[in-house]
Amino acid sequence: MDAQTHMPKGARAQRDKMIATLECVIGDALAATAERLPETSAVLDPVRQRAWEYVAQKLAQGSTPLPDAHSAYENLKRAFDRRSNLSQTSELLSWVQQTQAPSDAFNAVLEDGMAAVAVFMHRALAQPKVRRWIEDVRADRDNLEDIGQRNFSLMDRQWMESAGLDEKLVEDLSRARSAGFTAWQKAKPDSDFNAWLPYFEKVVELTRQKSEILGKEFGTSPYQASLESFNPKLSNETVNQIFGELRTKLPGLIKRITDHQLAQEPPLPLPPIPADVQRRLGKLIMNKLGLENRYARLDESMHPFSSGQWDDVRVTTHYKEKDAIDGLLSIVHEVGHALYSQSLPKESMGQPIGEAQSMWVHETQSIFWERQVAATKAFMEFLAPILKEELGVDGPEWNPENLHKLITRVQPSLIRTEADAVTYPAHVILRHDLEQKLIDGSLAPKDVPAVWAKGMKELLGIDVPDHAHGCMQDVHWPEGLIGYFPAYTFGALGAARLMEKAKQDIPKMDELIRKGEFKPIREWLTDKIHRHGSYYSGEKLIENATGKKLSAKPWLDHVECESLH
Repeated sequence: MDAQTHMPKGARAQRDKMIATLECVIGDALAATAERLPETSAVLDPVRQRAWEYVAQKLAQGSTPLPDAHSAYENLKRAFDRRSNLSQTSELLSWVQQTQAPSDAFNAVLEDGMAAVAVFMHRALAQPKVRRWIEDVRADRDNLEDIGQRNFSLMDRQWMESAGLDEKLVEDLSRARSAGFTAWQKAKPDSDFNAWLPYFEKVVELTRQKSEILGKEFGTSPYQASLESFNPKLSNETVNQIFGELRTKLPGLIKRITDHQLAQEPPLPLPPIPADVQRRLGKLIMNKLGLENRYARLDESMHPFSSGQWDDVRVTTHYKEKDAIDGLLSIVHEVGHALYSQSLPKESMGQPIGEAQSMWVHETQSIFWERQVAATKAFMEFLAPILKEELGVDGPEWNPENLHKLITRVQPSLIRTEADAVTYPAHVILRHDLEQKLIDGSLAPKDVPAVWAKGMKELLGIDVPDHAHGCMQDVHWPEGLIGYFPAYTFGALGAARLMEKAKQDIPKMDELIRKGEFKPIREWLTDKIHRHGSYYSGEKLIENATGKKLSAKPWLDHVECESLH
């Protein structure tokens, strides 16, 4: 596959760096292989002969190993830069798998490729010389400047994660995730849980093994280790405390809002909008929010996601002709992720301190744009004229007031990604309940559908008709992303806290949104969140930005205001 074909025009330098890193790690692997090669290919079968000839050709070309740097810390920076480039390569391969509809044969190639990259990423850190560098810097870390010390703390943590894992487990888990995604993608349209189950069981088994190893390494429970893989420093105790508060308050809030809305005139439904029209609208809104085509692209996938960093960010969505507004909000959500990824500190590119702080902080950015900006009356006043002009439509259903009613309608529903802002946390609480049990072994994958159905009835009072609308709806578990889900609700809480402060700092915020003038908002977020990378913990980052600790109150106040007034 030609990498350039699938990368934004402005991403050439980033692409070249990825390719150079791949050539380097392949060269290392070939050098290690050379010692085990027979002297001649004559003794090999035709397939192995071609492999022998390829290795011999590459070795003949030769390459000079990069000499060690002048200090252990500089050597570590090089190792982590290589790992970062490999991580971007892994993201790109995952994006291809999810957006380019590859054949079964190509999926097998992708599975091999992703497994190889996972092993290379592991080897980048889990080798004796990296251990020596880590130990040398630990003994002399006081001589590092402040940013260097913080970067090293993050290096130390990531190194411990890699060094504690066996290479075979890393490869097996990568293959299980890739195969599990492909099986889920095929089985979901038919709601065929049994077809996906063996892959689900394998992913859970290997993820549990990894979590148990890391739990012992860091002195935590296996689920805490899994949670911190996506959300460093976020404790499961804090998650349970916040979720306990929401579990208590949500039923009354949902009833109060639904009773109020049922007493009002219902919103007028919108007619279906063809997918090709939605594509055009999506790109238009993406650009107006500040994401340039030169450094970004918009594609389709079964489950919307965003990936990439800096000059190469990728947004995907899933178009539904009967619910175009939901599709647009999905794009806004993913654009929020992309804007964060694009604005991380370039001076720390490739280093742990230059990465996004955590997935829950990432979700504060996507949910800020989706729920705090786009799901408002002001944004609908900006959007309505665009819809009327682009679609050539008119009528009361396209008025800002009706559009706002549509997007703030509260109604318990089956699908998390289609849920309204008020019932959404209940979906996350259910998944958090279940994945804790999957990791501690008290819930077997085969029993998930029944427990899921029971939880949906208890939390939202609705029945699950099939697996596609139940436990098979999300991409996270097929891909082994167990421990991710709390990020969504903590992201919503953080987004509400940020908007509370942004309205104090940015004069006439609603007027700017009405006019489509989003640059002051982007700049405020970059100053408060993006430019800091991973220098602070997530909770400290939000507290520094807002002057207040994270809590559920701003979110509860926001959804009540938007839904009742």
